[in-house]
This record gives sequence, structure tokens and C-alpha cells, in this order.
Amino acid sequence: MLPNKVEAYELLRIQGGLRLEQERIPRDHVLATLRTELGGCDTPRVFRPAAQ
Repeated sequence: MLPNKVEAYELLRIQGGLRLEQERIPRDHVLATLRTELGGCDTPRVFRPAAQ
């Protein structure tokens, strides 16, 4: 675990036993939700980070 993740975990634990959960959301569900929220766009868009 990376140091900043350890710090975040400890902060959650100290503040009353809070939990940090990570779940995998099926890709098809994500795409369908995005299409609905973005007005039915069927054209896939590719995100390309800017060159550094």
C-alpha cells in the first residue's frame, strides 16, 4: 500500500471505524449509464491524456 493510502486508511479508522470500500462496476453498466446521462451518444470517445 502506498504511504498516502495508508494515511487515508488510518484517518478513516481513527475517526470512528469508517470503512473505505472499492467495488468493480461492470463496464457495460458504466457505458449504458453514461449514454443515458449524456443524452444517448453512441459514438465512443477516447480519452488521451496530454503529453507531459
